[in-house]
Amino acid sequence: MGAAAEQSDDVEDGLQRRVDDLVAAHGGDPRAVIETLLLVNDARAAATSYGYVRGRAVGAALLDHGR
Repeated sequence: MGAAAEQSDDVEDGLQRRVDDLVAAHGGDPRAVIETLLLVNDARAAATSYGYVRGRAVGAALLDHGR
């Protein structure tokens, strides 16, 4: 097996462990896991400013570093 395939397997194994941990933390209820993930995603989206999403904040930050 090549290095890329082994790395892919490691990533997949890590992802599976994270999913298993989430399901276990929610008492085996996959619906509760999905609800939690949706709430976290909504909170992150709300915390991300409109300018950052549009790429304006990144450009402004680059301009400030050039001073």
